[in-house]
Amino acid sequence: MRQTIKAYMISPWTIENGVMKAPVVLIREGVACGSNGCIFWAGHILQENAHKWDNVPVCIDHPQVDGIPVSIEENAETRRAIIGATKNPRYDPAIKGIRAEIHVPASHPRASEIQGIREVSMGVFSDETYESGEFKGKEYSACSITMEPDHCALLSGGQVGACDWETGCGIRNNSKSRAFQDIIREAAKNHFQTLIRRKIMHTNEVKPLLPPGVKEVEKEFDYSKNQWEGEVEPMLPPVFDRKPNNENENQNETKNETWNGGNDEVQPMLPPQFNR
Repeated sequence: MRQTIKAYMISPWTIENGVMKAPVVLIREGVACGSNGCIFWAGHILQENAHKWDNVPVCIDHPQVDGIPVSIEENAETRRAIIGATKNPRYDPAIKGIRAEIHVPASHPRASEIQGIREVSMGVFSDETYESGEFKGKEYSACSITMEPDHCALLSGGQVGACDWETGCGIRNNSKSRAFQDIIREAAKNHFQTLIRRKIMHTNEVKPLLPPGVKEVEKEFDYSKNQWEGEVEPMLPPVFDRKPNNENENQNETKNETWNGGNDEVQPMLPPQFNR
């Protein structure tokens, strides 16, 4: 029986003093394509402007008027879309990006939806120099030289930001932290113990991973052949052929075959029972 189990073991959101909090990566060095085209954001520009993201409004999706993106401060209606703010911004040189926290009241009527969002997008005003180029395979037509934050948008409905989650932005756990790793290990242990307790699986079903290309087989020593039956054969280079080119060649001719690998290749050593 095959059973598929899908579960969220840990949420990036925490609740403290009536406020939901989640870590976010707003942007990383690279090319971001938005309403003004594809712009290159250099790490030093992000570092110089990271502090400006303190207490910047957060909203669900970008504010618009008649389908046109506008500032969150455009009018009373757009200001009502504010659900929280970004806090504690800082530049992280390890990822060359801006980290912060998103704070939203836990009593917000869309709290459950907010906790399910991981994609974010910046609303910023910036000045650019119009010089084209390429960064990590992505072309750009301008380079940003200033950054004035207007808002941070949580993208609903499967929308993807200019610096998306797969690129390393968005709401995410700190997977390198010791606390996070401890929680994951504990959750995995409890999950398997539950499966075993419910007799969905047995302890002997938890097996170590084998190297790629190696399969587990039952082994039994054959004394008449002086070798293991069902032994797992070692993986050899593609150019290596254990069998003679002609099935009618005798064993001596097989043994005299020469190694056809390149000058910089090392001829593999095989157990005695294998003929080249």
